[in-house]
Amino acid sequence: MSRITRIQILTVAAIASGTLMLSGCGKSADNPSGQQATTVTFAITDGHKTSGPDTIDAKSGETLTLEVTSNVADELHVHGYDKELELAPNATARLTFTTDIPGTFEIELHSTDSVVASLRVNPGRA
Repeated sequence: MSRITRIQILTVAAIASGTLMLSGCGKSADNPSGQQATTVTFAITDGHKTSGPDTIDAKSGETLTLEVTSNVADELHVHGYDKELELAPNATARLTFTTDIPGTFEIELHSTDSVVASLRVNPGRA
């Protein structure tokens, strides 16, 4: 292979690599509006949180998904947003909503009235 052919091949490879790297810098296909999207995961055992954060920080306008697995049937409630999520035993349930009300809100289980986490929504766009 001649030196010029090698240079041409390397040039084409460099351009192709740069194009592929730059194409990954665009907006997520899952969220074409450009809003921030966050998923928070919790595990519940016998009516009490066994994993997951104590506080969720979000910006107003953010898309938030709560992903919850419980070993028993229960209901999760997001105060202030009046969002409820039915939990079936040993299944993952998901609740997705927009954090459009600034403030701090409790996320709790109905069966035990135990607080799973606090949702802190800060003013300003995501």
